[in-house]
Amino acid sequence: MISTSLLPLIKKHFSSASLYLQVHPRVKDIFLNNPYVDGLLILGKERIRERFDLGILFTNSFSSALIFFLSGVKKRVGYATDGRRVLLTHSVPLPPNWKTMPQVDFYLGILRFLGMEGEKAGYQLYLTSEEIKRTREIFKLKKPFVVLFPGAAYGSAKRWPVERFAELAYRLHKKYGFQPYVLGSRRECFLGEIIENIYPSVINLMGKTSLREAMAITAQANLAVTNDSGAFHIAIALNVPVVAIFGPTPVEKTRPFHGKFSVVKKEVKCSPCKYRVCPFLHECMMEVMVDDVERAIGKLLEGKNA
Repeated sequence: MISTSLLPLIKKHFSSASLYLQVHPRVKDIFLNNPYVDGLLILGKERIRERFDLGILFTNSFSSALIFFLSGVKKRVGYATDGRRVLLTHSVPLPPNWKTMPQVDFYLGILRFLGMEGEKAGYQLYLTSEEIKRTREIFKLKKPFVVLFPGAAYGSAKRWPVERFAELAYRLHKKYGFQPYVLGSRRECFLGEIIENIYPSVINLMGKTSLREAMAITAQANLAVTNDSGAFHIAIALNVPVVAIFGPTPVEKTRPFHGKFSVVKKEVKCSPCKYRVCPFLHECMMEVMVDDVERAIGKLLEGKNA
Protein backbone atom coordinates (compact mmCIF):
# COMPACT_ATOMS: atom_id res chain seq x y z
CA MET A 1 0.00 0.00 0.00
CA ILE A 2 2.75 2.46 0.92
CA SER A 3 4.30 2.29 -2.54
CA THR A 4 1.03 3.39 -4.17
CA SER A 5 1.61 6.90 -2.81
CA LEU A 6 4.68 7.22 -5.06
CA LEU A 7 3.19 6.01 -8.33
CA PRO A 8 1.89 9.47 -9.42
CA LEU A 9 5.37 10.92 -8.90
CA ILE A 10 7.02 8.18 -10.97
CA LYS A 11 4.45 8.49 -13.75
CA LYS A 12 4.82 12.26 -13.85
CA HIS A 13 8.62 12.03 -14.13
CA PHE A 14 8.48 9.35 -16.84
CA SER A 15 5.39 10.70 -18.56
CA SER A 16 6.00 8.98 -21.89
CA ALA A 17 6.98 5.61 -20.41
CA SER A 18 4.87 2.59 -19.51
CA LEU A 19 4.82 1.73 -15.81
CA TYR A 20 4.63 -1.94 -14.85
CA LEU A 21 4.62 -3.33 -11.31
CA GLN A 22 5.91 -6.71 -10.23
CA VAL A 23 3.71 -7.72 -7.30
CA HIS A 24 2.97 -10.68 -5.07
CA PRO A 25 -0.26 -12.47 -6.09
CA ARG A 26 -1.69 -11.85 -2.62
CA VAL A 27 -1.75 -8.08 -3.14
CA LYS A 28 -2.30 -7.71 -6.89
CA ASP A 29 -5.90 -6.57 -6.41
CA ILE A 30 -4.70 -3.44 -4.63
CA PHE A 31 -3.35 -2.12 -7.92
CA LEU A 32 -6.34 -2.89 -10.14
CA ASN A 33 -7.92 0.12 -11.88
CA ASN A 34 -4.97 2.32 -10.88
CA PRO A 35 -4.65 4.94 -13.65
CA TYR A 36 -0.90 5.26 -13.08
CA VAL A 37 -0.23 1.56 -13.74
CA ASP A 38 0.01 0.17 -17.26
CA GLY A 39 0.39 -3.47 -16.30
CA LEU A 40 1.06 -6.00 -13.55
CA LEU A 41 3.61 -8.81 -13.48
CA ILE A 42 2.55 -11.42 -10.93
CA LEU A 43 5.49 -12.77 -8.97
CA GLY A 44 5.93 -16.51 -9.42
CA LYS A 45 3.37 -16.68 -12.22
CA GLU A 46 4.66 -14.37 -14.95
CA ARG A 47 8.22 -13.94 -16.13
CA ILE A 48 9.53 -10.54 -17.18
CA ARG A 49 9.58 -10.99 -20.93
CA GLU A 50 9.71 -7.37 -22.07
CA ARG A 51 13.02 -5.51 -22.26
CA PHE A 52 12.64 -2.88 -19.56
CA ASP A 53 14.88 0.17 -19.54
CA LEU A 54 14.61 0.78 -15.79
CA GLY A 55 13.76 -1.28 -12.75
CA ILE A 56 13.15 0.46 -9.41
CA LEU A 57 13.55 -1.85 -6.42
CA PHE A 58 11.60 -0.68 -3.39
CA THR A 59 12.10 -4.07 -1.76
CA ASN A 60 15.41 -4.81 -0.04
CA SER A 61 15.63 -8.51 -0.82
CA PHE A 62 18.35 -10.28 -2.79
CA SER A 63 15.75 -12.29 -4.71
CA SER A 64 13.97 -9.23 -6.12
CA ALA A 65 17.24 -7.82 -7.48
CA LEU A 66 18.16 -11.23 -8.88
CA ILE A 67 14.90 -11.40 -10.83
CA PHE A 68 15.60 -8.03 -12.44
CA PHE A 69 19.20 -9.04 -13.17
CA LEU A 70 18.29 -12.37 -14.79
CA SER A 71 15.46 -10.72 -16.75
CA GLY A 72 17.88 -8.32 -18.40
CA VAL A 73 16.45 -5.09 -16.99
CA LYS A 74 18.99 -2.55 -18.27
CA LYS A 75 19.15 -0.11 -15.36
CA ARG A 76 18.52 -1.61 -11.90
CA VAL A 77 18.26 0.90 -9.06
CA GLY A 78 17.87 0.23 -5.35
CA TYR A 79 19.55 0.12 -1.99
CA ALA A 80 22.57 -2.20 -1.72
CA THR A 81 21.08 -4.32 1.06
CA ASP A 82 21.11 -8.10 1.54
CA GLY A 83 24.41 -8.49 -0.34
CA ARG A 84 22.92 -7.55 -3.68
CA ARG A 85 25.20 -4.68 -4.77
CA VAL A 86 26.64 -6.80 -7.60
CA LEU A 87 23.12 -7.19 -9.07
CA LEU A 88 22.44 -3.46 -9.26
CA THR A 89 23.67 -1.04 -11.89
CA HIS A 90 23.07 1.90 -9.55
CA SER A 91 23.29 1.59 -5.76
CA VAL A 92 21.47 4.22 -3.73
CA PRO A 93 23.38 5.27 -0.58
CA LEU A 94 21.62 4.07 2.55
CA PRO A 95 20.41 6.88 4.85
CA PRO A 96 22.04 6.72 8.32
CA ASN A 97 18.65 6.17 9.97
CA TRP A 98 17.27 3.79 7.34
CA LYS A 99 16.23 1.13 9.84
CA THR A 100 13.93 3.51 11.72
CA MET A 101 12.86 6.12 9.16
CA PRO A 102 9.31 6.06 7.73
CA GLN A 103 9.01 3.45 5.01
CA VAL A 104 7.56 5.91 2.51
CA ASP A 105 10.56 8.24 2.94
CA PHE A 106 12.90 5.29 2.54
CA TYR A 107 11.27 4.53 -0.81
CA LEU A 108 11.24 8.21 -1.73
CA GLY A 109 15.02 8.29 -1.33
CA ILE A 110 15.34 6.05 -4.39
CA LEU A 111 13.21 8.40 -6.44
CA ARG A 112 15.23 11.41 -5.31
CA PHE A 113 18.37 9.55 -6.42
CA LEU A 114 16.77 9.30 -9.87
CA GLY A 115 16.16 13.05 -9.91
CA MET A 116 12.45 13.09 -9.18
CA GLU A 117 11.07 16.26 -7.64
CA GLY A 118 7.74 16.72 -5.97
CA GLU A 119 6.03 15.13 -3.01
CA LYS A 120 4.32 11.84 -2.32
CA ALA A 121 0.57 11.59 -2.82
CA GLY A 122 -1.89 9.86 -0.52
CA TYR A 123 -2.37 6.11 -0.71
CA GLN A 124 -3.99 5.13 -4.00
CA LEU A 125 -6.91 2.68 -4.17
CA TYR A 126 -9.50 2.64 -6.94
CA LEU A 127 -12.86 0.94 -6.47
CA THR A 128 -15.71 1.14 -8.98
CA SER A 129 -19.24 2.19 -8.12
CA GLU A 130 -20.33 -1.25 -9.30
CA GLU A 131 -18.05 -2.94 -6.74
CA ILE A 132 -19.52 -0.78 -3.98
CA LYS A 133 -23.09 -1.51 -5.05
CA ARG A 134 -22.44 -5.22 -5.50
CA THR A 135 -20.96 -5.74 -2.02
CA ARG A 136 -23.78 -3.74 -0.44
CA GLU A 137 -26.33 -6.03 -2.07
CA ILE A 138 -24.53 -9.38 -1.73
CA PHE A 139 -23.55 -8.95 1.92
CA LYS A 140 -26.67 -6.95 2.88
CA LEU A 141 -24.60 -4.36 4.69
CA LYS A 142 -26.32 -2.75 7.65
CA LYS A 143 -25.40 0.88 8.32
CA PRO A 144 -23.91 2.13 10.53
CA PHE A 145 -21.20 -0.52 10.83
CA VAL A 146 -17.65 -1.15 11.96
CA VAL A 147 -15.19 -3.51 10.28
CA LEU A 148 -12.85 -5.49 12.52
CA PHE A 149 -9.65 -7.03 11.16
CA PRO A 150 -8.29 -9.35 13.90
CA GLY A 151 -5.65 -10.97 11.68
CA ALA A 152 -2.06 -10.17 10.79
CA ALA A 153 -0.39 -12.01 7.92
CA TYR A 154 3.05 -11.38 9.44
CA GLY A 155 2.32 -13.69 12.38
CA SER A 156 0.53 -14.01 15.70
CA ALA A 157 2.97 -11.61 17.40
CA LYS A 158 1.09 -8.75 15.72
CA ARG A 159 -2.37 -9.96 16.76
CA TRP A 160 -4.27 -8.34 19.60
CA PRO A 161 -6.02 -11.10 21.62
CA VAL A 162 -9.03 -12.21 19.61
CA GLU A 163 -11.26 -12.35 22.70
CA ARG A 164 -10.72 -8.63 23.13
CA PHE A 165 -11.88 -8.00 19.57
CA ALA A 166 -15.08 -9.83 20.54
CA GLU A 167 -15.53 -7.67 23.64
CA LEU A 168 -14.86 -4.54 21.57
CA ALA A 169 -17.46 -5.64 19.01
CA TYR A 170 -20.03 -5.96 21.79
CA ARG A 171 -19.22 -2.51 23.20
CA LEU A 172 -19.31 -0.74 19.84
CA HIS A 173 -22.62 -2.40 19.02
CA LYS A 174 -24.18 -1.28 22.30
CA LYS A 175 -22.61 2.18 22.58
CA TYR A 176 -22.73 3.43 18.97
CA GLY A 177 -25.16 1.07 17.30
CA PHE A 178 -22.40 -0.10 14.95
CA GLN A 179 -23.09 -3.50 13.42
CA PRO A 180 -19.76 -5.36 13.70
CA TYR A 181 -18.39 -7.09 10.59
CA VAL A 182 -15.29 -9.27 10.85
CA LEU A 183 -13.03 -9.34 7.80
CA GLY A 184 -9.78 -11.08 6.92
CA SER A 185 -8.13 -13.86 4.99
CA ARG A 186 -9.18 -17.48 4.67
CA ARG A 187 -5.92 -18.49 6.34
CA GLU A 188 -6.97 -16.75 9.56
CA CYS A 189 -10.71 -17.43 9.42
CA PHE A 190 -10.55 -19.29 12.76
CA LEU A 191 -10.24 -15.87 14.39
CA GLY A 192 -13.61 -14.83 13.01
CA GLU A 193 -15.15 -18.06 14.27
CA ILE A 194 -13.88 -17.38 17.79
CA ILE A 195 -15.31 -13.85 17.76
CA GLU A 196 -18.64 -15.12 16.43
CA ASN A 197 -18.81 -17.81 19.11
CA ILE A 198 -18.22 -15.23 21.84
CA TYR A 199 -20.53 -12.56 20.40
CA PRO A 200 -23.01 -14.11 17.92
CA SER A 201 -24.33 -10.68 16.85
CA VAL A 202 -21.24 -10.06 14.73
CA ILE A 203 -21.39 -10.81 11.02
CA ASN A 204 -18.35 -12.97 10.34
CA LEU A 205 -17.04 -12.61 6.78
CA MET A 206 -13.48 -13.78 7.41
CA GLY A 207 -12.39 -15.95 4.50
CA LYS A 208 -15.70 -15.32 2.71
CA THR A 209 -14.72 -12.33 0.57
CA SER A 210 -12.12 -11.52 -2.03
CA LEU A 211 -9.66 -8.74 -1.28
CA ARG A 212 -11.59 -6.41 -3.60
CA GLU A 213 -14.85 -7.23 -1.81
CA ALA A 214 -13.24 -6.63 1.59
CA MET A 215 -11.98 -3.27 0.32
CA ALA A 216 -15.42 -2.33 -1.00
CA ILE A 217 -17.05 -3.26 2.31
CA THR A 218 -14.46 -1.26 4.23
CA ALA A 219 -15.05 1.77 1.98
CA GLN A 220 -18.66 1.91 3.24
CA ALA A 221 -17.84 1.49 6.94
CA ASN A 222 -18.13 4.14 9.64
CA LEU A 223 -15.04 2.83 11.42
CA ALA A 224 -12.29 0.21 11.11
CA VAL A 225 -10.24 -1.46 13.85
CA THR A 226 -7.11 -3.34 12.84
CA ASN A 227 -3.81 -4.69 14.02
CA ASP A 228 -0.57 -3.44 12.45
CA SER A 229 -1.48 -4.93 9.09
CA GLY A 230 -2.28 -4.03 5.52
CA ALA A 231 -5.90 -3.45 6.52
CA PHE A 232 -4.76 -0.37 8.45
CA HIS A 233 -3.40 1.22 5.30
CA ILE A 234 -6.35 0.11 3.18
CA ALA A 235 -8.73 1.93 5.54
CA ILE A 236 -6.53 5.03 5.31
CA ALA A 237 -6.60 4.87 1.50
CA LEU A 238 -10.39 4.64 1.57
CA ASN A 239 -10.75 7.61 3.94
CA VAL A 240 -12.32 5.48 6.66
CA PRO A 241 -11.54 6.40 10.30
CA VAL A 242 -9.34 3.63 11.71
CA VAL A 243 -7.82 2.63 15.02
CA ALA A 244 -4.75 0.40 14.71
CA ILE A 245 -3.34 -1.67 17.56
CA PHE A 246 0.45 -1.97 17.48
CA GLY A 247 2.59 -4.36 19.50
CA PRO A 248 6.05 -5.60 18.50
CA THR A 249 6.68 -3.15 15.66
CA PRO A 250 7.71 0.54 15.80
CA VAL A 251 4.89 2.90 14.90
CA GLU A 252 7.00 5.49 13.10
CA LYS A 253 8.19 3.00 10.47
CA THR A 254 4.77 2.53 8.90
CA ARG A 255 2.68 5.36 10.39
CA PRO A 256 0.48 6.82 7.62
CA PHE A 257 1.22 10.42 6.68
CA HIS A 258 -2.42 11.30 6.00
CA GLY A 259 -5.92 10.20 6.95
CA LYS A 260 -8.03 10.00 10.08
CA PHE A 261 -6.52 7.43 12.41
CA SER A 262 -5.36 6.63 15.91
CA VAL A 263 -2.66 4.20 17.03
CA VAL A 264 -2.85 2.32 20.33
CA LYS A 265 0.46 1.00 21.63
CA LYS A 266 2.00 0.14 24.99
CA GLU A 267 5.73 0.50 25.45
CA VAL A 268 7.41 -2.60 26.88
CA LYS A 269 11.09 -3.45 27.30
CA CYS A 270 11.24 -6.13 24.60
CA SER A 271 9.60 -4.01 21.89
CA PRO A 272 10.35 -3.49 19.07
CA CYS A 273 11.22 -7.00 17.98
CA LYS A 274 11.02 -9.06 14.79
CA TYR A 275 9.40 -12.19 16.17
CA ARG A 276 6.54 -13.56 14.12
CA VAL A 277 5.42 -15.64 17.10
CA CYS A 278 6.17 -14.20 20.53
CA PRO A 279 8.36 -16.59 22.57
CA PHE A 280 7.61 -14.72 25.78
CA LEU A 281 4.39 -13.42 27.38
CA HIS A 282 3.28 -11.21 24.48
CA GLU A 283 3.23 -8.23 26.85
CA CYS A 284 3.10 -5.60 24.10
CA MET A 285 -0.35 -6.82 23.08
CA MET A 286 -1.59 -8.20 26.40
CA GLU A 287 -1.16 -4.80 28.03
CA VAL A 288 -3.52 -3.15 25.52
CA MET A 289 -6.94 -3.31 27.15
CA VAL A 290 -10.34 -3.00 25.53
CA ASP A 291 -10.79 0.24 27.46
CA ASP A 292 -7.67 1.66 25.75
CA VAL A 293 -9.01 0.91 22.29
CA GLU A 294 -12.52 2.10 23.12
CA ARG A 295 -11.09 5.36 24.44
CA ALA A 296 -9.08 5.88 21.24
CA ILE A 297 -12.20 5.22 19.15
CA GLY A 298 -14.18 7.77 21.13
CA LYS A 299 -11.55 10.46 20.56
CA LEU A 300 -11.24 9.59 16.86
CA LEU A 301 -14.99 9.83 16.31
CA GLU A 302 -14.87 13.21 18.03
CA GLY A 303 -12.34 14.30 15.42
CA LYS A 304 -9.12 13.90 17.41
CA ASN A 305 -6.28 11.96 15.76
CA ALA A 306 -3.62 10.34 17.94
